[in-house]
Amino acid sequence: MTRVLLIGSGAREHAIARAVHRSKGELWSVIDKVNPGITSLSTKIFNGETTPEKWLDEIEGKIDVAIIGPEAPLAQGVTNTLLKHNIPTVAPTKQSAQIETSKQFAREIMKDYDIPGKPNFQVCTNLKQAEQALEYFHGKVAIKPDGLTGGKGVWVYGDHFSDIDQGLNYIHKLLQKHKSVIIEEKLEGQEFTAQFLSNGKTVFPFPLVKDYKRAYNGNKGPNTGSMGSISYPDHSLPYVTEIDYSITKQISQQILTAIEERTHEPYIGILYLQAMKTKKDVKIIEFNARFGDPEGINVLALLNSSFTDILVKIANHESVSMNFQKLATTCVYLTPKGYPLQPKPNTPIQLTNPDDESIYYGSVNKTNGVIHTTTSRSIAVLGKGPNLDKARKEAYDKISTINGELHYRTDIGLI
Repeated sequence: MTRVLLIGSGAREHAIARAVHRSKGELWSVIDKVNPGITSLSTKIFNGETTPEKWLDEIEGKIDVAIIGPEAPLAQGVTNTLLKHNIPTVAPTKQSAQIETSKQFAREIMKDYDIPGKPNFQVCTNLKQAEQALEYFHGKVAIKPDGLTGGKGVWVYGDHFSDIDQGLNYIHKLLQKHKSVIIEEKLEGQEFTAQFLSNGKTVFPFPLVKDYKRAYNGNKGPNTGSMGSISYPDHSLPYVTEIDYSITKQISQQILTAIEERTHEPYIGILYLQAMKTKKDVKIIEFNARFGDPEGINVLALLNSSFTDILVKIANHESVSMNFQKLATTCVYLTPKGYPLQPKPNTPIQLTNPDDESIYYGSVNKTNGVIHTTTSRSIAVLGKGPNLDKARKEAYDKISTINGELHYRTDIGLI
């Protein structure tokens, strides 16, 4: 039996754990919170920090393949450590993961290698540069810190600020924590998520997904990690043409080549593109070096192929074939009341059927048999069906069986 090491303890990692379990892999897990979904599927659990020093001696020589779920261990270089100890790993190294962990790296590599989809941008390391950039774009910009912010750091003109002074105040705060800020032209259009597996040479696509980052109905309120996501039975989206998709895949392939040339390392693992279809062409909003959360849940739930076999092949730079169910999906996140600005932690969650395979445990803690909220997203609920309406109905029917001081959007898939 293939032994898989999973690092991470959120709903995305619960989805990965399920996919490994379905394909008869033996799961060893490194978690920093007691995720009841992951622990129930794991043969061995390392509960504590995700830093390898805590558990490396116990796994050495015993793991066939590792996969890293969240971005923080990628930024810390956990992949590098695993590879040094001859553990095949489906996740990019610290250097390659800069495609997500450094927005400056991502934009400059697109510029230097003339990769399509790049918006106009400027990198600013001080307020004077920032003021000049804001004036150049007439204030109509997206402001992005150079670093990880959990999906909540980007401010967009008209949504989060309304004039140059407000933009400068936000940039001043960012520069106290980040070495630089990227100021980009504000783009208009419809977003979509394209996720690929890379064996270092070629990308292998998952179905396209649309996600909903705003906290409240009508796409209102502050940004979150995401409040939900949808996919369609044909694995595309109604507003994405074959040409749009072909361009997006071409961009992902060019990014692989560019990263290897810059870092002298092949990019192994998941490459996530948050893209936008504008009136003119496809633009890339951002890259991630791992599955989206929740977009990874949507696509892994549709996977018919053995995920364990796929991981082994990808880690060994081999080609893979992936087959997916022709179904629609709707994923809805339940969060603590007050999320994201004033989330209420440590409140109990009651589930009629806690082992329901439609339920994916996110940032929760289980103590004395009771599941509690933290300050982040608590539970993702997935519905599947022959069309989006039926997938939505299944998801919201399942939500009705969950009780607690929780918040969720009721319009996922409607807009």
